[in-house]
Amino acid sequence: MVVFVQPFEDNSETYVVDVGFGGSGLVRPIPLVSGDRSEVMGVGPAEFHRLVKEPFPHSSLAQGVWNLEVRHISESEMDASVNSTWKRMFSFCEQEFFYEDCVTASATVTRSHPLFAQNVLCIRYVLDNQSLDSDLYRVIMHGNEVKARRNGETQVLATLKTELDRVKALREIFGIQVDDSCAKFVAGGLAQLR
Repeated sequence: MVVFVQPFEDNSETYVVDVGFGGSGLVRPIPLVSGDRSEVMGVGPAEFHRLVKEPFPHSSLAQGVWNLEVRHISESEMDASVNSTWKRMFSFCEQEFFYEDCVTASATVTRSHPLFAQNVLCIRYVLDNQSLDSDLYRVIMHGNEVKARRNGETQVLATLKTELDRVKALREIFGIQVDDSCAKFVAGGLAQLR
């Protein structure tokens, strides 16, 4: 699910906002235009996002599909004229969806996709006070670890051995106020720590 935002009065300039995708997803609004004109920085100067619109596959209709793409630049590429490749993150259309559509789609994805059915995932974006450019970095809970990814480097912040460890990390690292009793909702399920 993405949200279209038109922040200026008397102006139809539209931006895409997607705060829930995670991983290498958007952290800033991106203009709803195709190609290089849409390019925005991700969490730091080594990550970029853009939108590319293309015809909807196998359709004779004129409508298109938007693709959100990400590009990560290594240190060697920053100093040279090497262009890293763009990777498609997801696609979306401009058709409006309603509450019932979102509930059904969410249930289908979370029940059928192993990433969501077999894991507790949490991602937090943090302002990097050590950066001169006020860059962001990601803190990610996945599996039995909480990791910080900053400037292409990964640091393990916590190793989780029990469901109570996971609940404690959600509180202390991610700022999510959950009670210890919440561990029972994961215990015995597919996402339980092994």
